[in-house]
Amino acid sequence: SYAGAPLLYERNGKTYKLGTLCVIDATPREVTSEQISLLETMAKLVVAEIEIREKNSKGTKDASVKVHLFPRRKAGDSIFPEKGRLPVKVDRETVESMFGVAQPDAARALGISLTSLKQVCRKLGIQRW
Repeated sequence: SYAGAPLLYERNGKTYKLGTLCVIDATPREVTSEQISLLETMAKLVVAEIEIREKNSKGTKDASVKVHLFPRRKAGDSIFPEKGRLPVKVDRETVESMFGVAQPDAARALGISLTSLKQVCRKLGIQRW
């Protein structure tokens, strides 16, 4: 079995085809539309990560860059956590507005874990709290 989703990167009005995010299995399987949707979402996350890394490598402090966090599945949730809980979007301005608060309290206020807050800070190019 094979399922794939294209990695499309848009820049300066052009769309670049970077490749394909795919899953392969030797056992034939039926791929559901829900699984394809999840694969397409993951492909968009890969491209978003590439864009963030590119912007951070150039040293930009663009406040419009947003990090999307997808909550983990918890016991009792369906297979796809985005069905029950929407992704959390965090930008540099939001994080910087919380610098006067302790990190654990800021994470709680954003509804994310402390580890996730630290990862967001790294992705947004924030070196120190």
